[in-house]
Amino acid sequence: MKAFDLRGIMIFLHTLIEKYVGKPFEIDCFDMEIHGKDNHQPPLFKGPGVIKGKAAGALSFKLHNQLPMTTELFQYIKKVKEGSDQQSVAATLTAKDYDGITWHGGWLIPDVDQFMASQKLVVYGELEGLSTRVAKLEGDSKKHQTELIFAGTLNIPFSGCVHEKRFHGEEVISTSSWHDHHKLKYRESEIFFQESQDRTQTSVSASHFEGFASPYVDGWLSESLSFVSASFVAPRMTIRHLADDALVFIRNTPEDSSSRMPRPFSREHIDCIWELFLHYLAKCHETQSFEPMPLSCGFSEQLIASTATVQGFLISLATFIENCVKDICQDSCKPSEEYAGHVKACMEHVKKWDGNEEVRARAEGLIAMLNNPHIKKLMDELIDKGVITKEQKDAWNKVRHRLAHGSLLDFSRIEEFWDYRNRLISMMYRLIFRKIGFSGKAPDYDGAGISYVDFAWK
Repeated sequence: MKAFDLRGIMIFLHTLIEKYVGKPFEIDCFDMEIHGKDNHQPPLFKGPGVIKGKAAGALSFKLHNQLPMTTELFQYIKKVKEGSDQQSVAATLTAKDYDGITWHGGWLIPDVDQFMASQKLVVYGELEGLSTRVAKLEGDSKKHQTELIFAGTLNIPFSGCVHEKRFHGEEVISTSSWHDHHKLKYRESEIFFQESQDRTQTSVSASHFEGFASPYVDGWLSESLSFVSASFVAPRMTIRHLADDALVFIRNTPEDSSSRMPRPFSREHIDCIWELFLHYLAKCHETQSFEPMPLSCGFSEQLIASTATVQGFLISLATFIENCVKDICQDSCKPSEEYAGHVKACMEHVKKWDGNEEVRARAEGLIAMLNNPHIKKLMDELIDKGVITKEQKDAWNKVRHRLAHGSLLDFSRIEEFWDYRNRLISMMYRLIFRKIGFSGKAPDYDGAGISYVDFAWK
């Protein structure tokens, strides 16, 4: 258990986690200030208030303003009410609670209720997150590491087991066991997963090394967990343990993190799940980017699409698969100089034609497409290399053909579309596995169900 000394008041980090993760909460503040873009100017609003949060979702605040009305404040409120220039009214929040913690939030767009009889203002709005910095006590062993605390469970199997026995005197009256923790080694980093006994919180901590530190690690861990769990994973609280202090963040999280996307591996394939996690994490690490990988963004789109109609999901899958194929086969996508020269000559010939302008413009568009890679040939290359199967390519081709001709809206063939869906999901996972360098096992839909087959690409 960690403790932090704030203005002489002992605050245990465990208490902050218990108060603000996995349950609704309120932070009563004796002083709140809202500042405009220039934080060096006097506050726009100031007074006591409260910050609230549900178990998930955005945070909200309410401030009872104690400052008098001024001409500048009146003009600001007018802009807020008009809502036409949000950038000019964007503001930040500073709040001091009764535990002595100073919280910071922003950017936010405040709203204002004015009571004419008393001339008092109530300011309220939503926050994407809160942050604070706290000093660490001497002897604190958690340094140079990132800790993510998620509400609820990650629904991923752990290997570490806890055994519990209950006694009546010396007689054992019941025994129970459950898996609540897991340890991983990623290069020089120790990664530890711990689920709380009441399953309301899950903590993930990772030690830093050069090139693998906050703020990048925060996103890389979440991206990798989202992929192996096929769900929207976001920590409610993030703690960056530095040498002498720590940064604490409470963030907006999805209220519904579920999807209808099958996972890459079912729970009984625990070794495959964690090996896949490490491969995905390595790919994130390779980018050295704060922003999510394009691959992660594309997969997130598939999670969203999986909750819609099967037709909409098929459209999204077919497009994403095509992009994955082109990405993997980048070297094969480039036309030869001779081929590109022929296309260029053809284009110049058509441009000289003095016929109908509309026909010429459409012809130029068709010729320009000749430089695009032949996706079916690229898929044949991947079949030869053991990345995808012919059956998966055929299913993709049928979906792509129906998409081009608008026949995916034939609801009488819904069972056929579900078959396509399952084959394309297996195809998508194989392509992602190839992209991140993973081999061993891969999901395969054979028309009856999903099995896991040997997967060794060339």
